[in-house]
Amino acid sequence: MVLVLLTVLWLAMVSAVTVHRAGRSSGSPLNEQVGRALLMRLARIAIFASPLSEEQRQRWREQVAGLMPEGPEKSLVQGRSLAPEVLPEGWYRDLARGLGPTTQQAAADRDLWLLAAGSAWMAVGLGGGLTVLGWWLARGRLHFMQDNSPPPLQRTWFLFVSWQLMAMLGTPALLGLAGPAASIRAGIAAQFALYALGWAMIGHLTGPLRPTLRGLGQGLAAYWVASPGVWASARLIEWLTGQSLTSRNPALDMFRDPQPETLIWLGVLVVLAGPWFEELLFRGLVYRAMRPAAGRWGATMISAALFAVAHGDPSGFVPYMILGIVFAQAVELTGSVFPAFIAHGLFNGQTYLLLCLLSAG
Repeated sequence: MVLVLLTVLWLAMVSAVTVHRAGRSSGSPLNEQVGRALLMRLARIAIFASPLSEEQRQRWREQVAGLMPEGPEKSLVQGRSLAPEVLPEGWYRDLARGLGPTTQQAAADRDLWLLAAGSAWMAVGLGGGLTVLGWWLARGRLHFMQDNSPPPLQRTWFLFVSWQLMAMLGTPALLGLAGPAASIRAGIAAQFALYALGWAMIGHLTGPLRPTLRGLGQGLAAYWVASPGVWASARLIEWLTGQSLTSRNPALDMFRDPQPETLIWLGVLVVLAGPWFEELLFRGLVYRAMRPAAGRWGATMISAALFAVAHGDPSGFVPYMILGIVFAQAVELTGSVFPAFIAHGLFNGQTYLLLCLLSAG
């Protein structure tokens, strides 16, 4: 009965927080700000980048303008003359004033190089994912290499729900005590404290971590396998709904403070500490506890669904499910949580790197 009540309470809180987050109207989601910043940089590349020929420049301007919402910035990119006063501060207004490209060319050339590097990384990720997935399928089914007994299911569920409730209740309380001026740094510190508390609760029950060079390669393979599914599911959702995905993941709000020391600690949190603890919790504890009762795929789907629900982000539910499935299978095939941790860290790391690059100029 206690477990049932705890589970209902956790689900109710997740639902309430998710609805509140999805319905709030103050400010724009961070990924919308990221989208606008990307369009601004693409437009700057089209207008100022020195490696582009005139034909390439014109074609790029047309493509970027097609992605931009109606407004004076779009008109300027299309080549129309506008009064500088109707444009925001920055290179848009400088261009309307007729200032030369010397002040923006270096930044545009840098962004073009970053775009090329990012496109190459995406191509490697998608191509590598399909290649590794085909190789895994060709090898046939591997057996679960379990070297210790799974944790008790009832105890696992009690610890899981208890920690999730403490995390949901504790973070807002600590942020409220710290005040709005220190909310981002206090949130980072609170999250570190919650991970430490969680480790104290579940550390003795989780599966083996076993960091090895082979596990590092297996983690990279898991990242590659998950990449095509995540990318395809996001594009499919956008096509079906006609709208771009708008993430409401609260971790993104922490990127609103561009101070270097904040970004460093945030990087440690989202690239190392977060993936490490979440993999121990969802795969090292929950998946292993459910596998004897639910079987390989039952435990995979249940742990992946819990992983997606716990993030409280409806728009990202399907991508989170895909990540949870791949990470669980990485644990299944290798007998270690370490490859799933590496793959998880790579996914968080690419988002972290993108947001840091966008905040730099």
